[in-house]
Amino acid sequence: MILSTHVDDLKGGARKAVALKLLAHLEAKFGPCKAEWQKFTHTGVEHERLPNGVWCHQGTYTAALKPLELTSIKGRPIEELVLADLASKFASLLGGVAWIVLTRAEIAIYVQALQRRASGPRVTDCRRINVLVRYVTRHQEGLWYEAVSGNIRLLGFTDSAFKAQEEESSGLALRGLAIIVAPERRGEEVLEPGRAVTVNLLEWLVRRLRRVVRSTFAAELNALIDSIESLILLQLVLHQVYCGTDDTAEGLLLKLEHGHLYPPIDLFVDARSVSDAISASDVCTPQEASLRLHLITVRDRLVRGLIRSLSWTDTRDMVADPLTKGGVDRTLLTRVMSGTLHVAHQLKTKWGKTAHHPELISAVWSVFEEEVGAVTATETTSVAETAPVTTAAETTSAAGVALTSTSCPARWLRRYRR
Repeated sequence: MILSTHVDDLKGGARKAVALKLLAHLEAKFGPCKAEWQKFTHTGVEHERLPNGVWCHQGTYTAALKPLELTSIKGRPIEELVLADLASKFASLLGGVAWIVLTRAEIAIYVQALQRRASGPRVTDCRRINVLVRYVTRHQEGLWYEAVSGNIRLLGFTDSAFKAQEEESSGLALRGLAIIVAPERRGEEVLEPGRAVTVNLLEWLVRRLRRVVRSTFAAELNALIDSIESLILLQLVLHQVYCGTDDTAEGLLLKLEHGHLYPPIDLFVDARSVSDAISASDVCTPQEASLRLHLITVRDRLVRGLIRSLSWTDTRDMVADPLTKGGVDRTLLTRVMSGTLHVAHQLKTKWGKTAHHPELISAVWSVFEEEVGAVTATETTSVAETAPVTTAAETTSAAGVALTSTSCPARWLRRYRR
């Protein structure tokens, strides 16, 4: 069972018998509860359970949004600040539009741009928010979630945008990240060009970079590092969902440090300069010497297996591109929102060493055994290659303390025990 809460509302997923048992327990404690099963609205997001998946959208909420009345500023200069009354209405409408980003990733960059003017909107900002409101009401979009069979992986598409600003010496730098759950790869290619893949768009974000940057290279590299942190946090959550919660904090940290968390992470960037700098046999010092440490950090995480692969992808296949730029085509992103990822061009991939060198896997696993204790697990043959399974085995550390270890998919166990 999985549950989320909002004030006195619960949303979750489970087998019907388990859900009914929870409902009976709640009614015994709090009295009669309203239960909605196949179609319901939670925090403004409408959920519709269909035969082959779940459709999440905010159609009813979006239809209630109304553009601002702008007759009072007709003919005014576009850079002129509006009066307090209209500014208050602008802020209220902006908050309503921002809520739609929960299911509308393609408008995130427009909302982010308008939020930078929330404290002092201009005439042009009021016109722009009206254009955005009309767009979202005329073009209904949402998120489609369909079951991804077999073992899964996390795909992280990261991108950045850098623009020099007259009033800021560091310029404006944004980063965008799209996190996708996809089935495990079939062959040597991290993504096979020309083949559509059923995926789930799990998370996306548009944020200003935390560090000061003065070039596109620095913006792309810093965006990559921040995206890795976001991906690892989500990987820790999914590891406990798929592999159980029996690990201690120290055990999770060891698995993280040695690249033993599930699902694996495949990263994608469209900055060829960043990809080449990380893939080079020797780390060269870039024009901004301080960025050398950033390059070493990413390479280290590849070597240790925290990231399974880093791929350069054509800008036309970069899912996160519409998250940082308002003037690009949003078709690729909306297709991913609808549950399909299609890469049209060849990728250039740098694999982490644990992905291609069994002897390094053995060496890393030996270190893990020395620190945690010899790990053994019983594999279930019938589901070994089809889905993540949870198995428990009693292990004994060097100090003789009995520990319970929860495994990842059996396929991963065989790989670690070679």
